[in-house]
Amino acid sequence: MKTNSVVTMGLAFSLFAAALAGKASARSSAETNLPTVLPKKATVAQVQTLPANDVPVVVPVAPSSVPAVAAAPVAAAPVAVATPVPAVPTAAPIQPEIVEPLVIVPEKAGEYKVEIKEVDAAKKAAVLGVSGDASFVIAGGTLILKNGDTQICSVLVLETRLDLARADLTNCPIDQVKPGQRLERSLFDQFAQTAPAASAGGEPASGAVTASVSGDASVNVTKLKAAAPARAGLSDYEEERPVRFSLALYLTSADTFHFNEGRYYTATSQGDFTGEFGSEGSGGLGIAVGTSRRYGWGATVGVSFDGKRELGTFKRKEDGVTTEETFTGTKPALSLTTVDFNANLRANRGFAFAGLNYSFPHYHAVPGAIGTVRTGGGVGTQIGIGSHLSDVFAIELMARLVRFSMAIDSPTLSWEMGMMSLAGLQLQTRFTF
Repeated sequence: MKTNSVVTMGLAFSLFAAALAGKASARSSAETNLPTVLPKKATVAQVQTLPANDVPVVVPVAPSSVPAVAAAPVAAAPVAVATPVPAVPTAAPIQPEIVEPLVIVPEKAGEYKVEIKEVDAAKKAAVLGVSGDASFVIAGGTLILKNGDTQICSVLVLETRLDLARADLTNCPIDQVKPGQRLERSLFDQFAQTAPAASAGGEPASGAVTASVSGDASVNVTKLKAAAPARAGLSDYEEERPVRFSLALYLTSADTFHFNEGRYYTATSQGDFTGEFGSEGSGGLGIAVGTSRRYGWGATVGVSFDGKRELGTFKRKEDGVTTEETFTGTKPALSLTTVDFNANLRANRGFAFAGLNYSFPHYHAVPGAIGTVRTGGGVGTQIGIGSHLSDVFAIELMARLVRFSMAIDSPTLSWEMGMMSLAGLQLQTRFTF
């Protein structure tokens, strides 16, 4: 009986302790919203934690001999917070200098400005300033110079360099060309600028002009020379070679040698007289070298060789009495070598010239004639006009006066004609090379 009482009291104490433990466990579950006590019949339980306000799910596992244990609360893993590090200032990297090619950028597409910067009146040339969308300003192109709405002339572009161009003003009245004047594109030039067909190797066809600019930005302009407007039968050949040689063939109408200061001497008398030698016309050959631009002044020096002129008659007038003699059979003759110096003024195809000459006469005596002939040189003049029909061919008409002295000595008589003159018109053709 005593034993049963002890057992009964121990059992009652165990139940009381268990009740107290149950209350403490319930208080802890209410705070964490998680089940912390396992069912009495389960030995081990697996607990899945869900977000707040969700119902925990308890998954039973196989019973084992492990006594029931309360699940320990799981602490949240600490989160590492990165401490901001102040940025360290660094030097900006050195960039290499890039040289951009010069490109003319128009303010608005399609706008351009071409104007005269400088004018060389003597050479009939001008330097143009080019800006904007003026890609049509190329060597061989044509521009129109206007004064308001009135067209003055057409201008040929000879070459271009960046924003400048050199132009030919041959077709322009130079007194109407002033710096600052604007130029426009020629409508005819749009038809003339036709690119030539390429050859089999991909190169431009023969006769084409190709210009290029080295560097990253390159421009290739291909244009036929035939596209350039005609320039009155003349080309740039004369501009490239201003000093040129020429050969002339001529005919002259001069056929009379006049003298006004003749004097004769004999053993017993002397007297004054005037007179002339009659001859035939002649031809000759001349060579020259000089400068002659298409507009402006130039100069030439040359030498000409007149053929022999046979003397047919001799007239003299003394004290109002005229005496005439005629040469028969083999006749004496005169030929001339003349050096001439000319200044010339040219306006495109036409030109005029004037200058001085110095002649050396050559007397050709009749074989077997008695006596001697003395000759000396003299100063003369010439003036003429001409026209260039092409680069190498010109025709000229000249009035020329040559002078020289002559005297004839014989055993019984001496004739001093003094200064003789030969004047006439000379027509000549000149070939320049």
